[in-house]
Amino acid sequence: MRRLTSVLLSATLVAGALTVVSASPAAACAMATRKADVFRAMKQDQSMDAGVASASSGMETISLLTLNLEASKVKPVYRIGDTVSFDVAVTRPAKEDPLGNHVPMDRPYVQPAPGVIVGVGFHIGRVFLPGAAITGDDGIAHIKIKIESYAPKGTWSDTSMYAWKVVQETTCATIQEYGYTTAPHQFKTGS
Repeated sequence: MRRLTSVLLSATLVAGALTVVSASPAAACAMATRKADVFRAMKQDQSMDAGVASASSGMETISLLTLNLEASKVKPVYRIGDTVSFDVAVTRPAKEDPLGNHVPMDRPYVQPAPGVIVGVGFHIGRVFLPGAAITGDDGIAHIKIKIESYAPKGTWSDTSMYAWKVVQETTCATIQEYGYTTAPHQFKTGS
C-alpha cells in the first residue's frame, strides 16, 4: 500500500510539473488584471474583491530612471494669490543609472523627451500645491501653480518634480520611464 501511494504521489507531481512547463507565458498573462477592467469597476462602484477584475501575478511594472528634469528660474518672492509660471525641461538620458541606484553616469548625448507627464508640487509649510503639464516636442512642460490664500506667508517653498511616461503596456507588463528632482527653498511667500 505504501508503494502504491508513493507511485501515485510521484505521478501526480510529475503531471503537475508537466502542466506548469507546458503553459506558455501568454497563457499566464491572460489572467492578469487589465487597467481597463479596474477603471470600469471603479466607475461602476464595484468592489475588486467581487470578481469584477481578477488579480494575478502576471502583471509586472518595470520602471527605468531615464529622464532628467531641470526647472527654469523663478522670482525669489511671490505674494499670496500670485501664479507661479515656470518651465520644466525634460531630457534623456538621466544623469544616473537607469535602475535608480544613484550611480552617476555620463550623458553621451541629450535628447528632449516629448509626451512626458510632469507633476510639480510646492511644499509651503504644511500646504501642498500641485500642478501638472505634458511636455511638447521640445521636451518643455509649462507649469502654472497659483499660491492659494491658505498658504502661509513668509515661508520657503520646497519644490518636488516628477516626470513619467509609459513606453510599452501589454497584458503582462508595463514598461515606464521616470525622473525625479527637488528644488529646496525655490522661492518665499510674501504678504
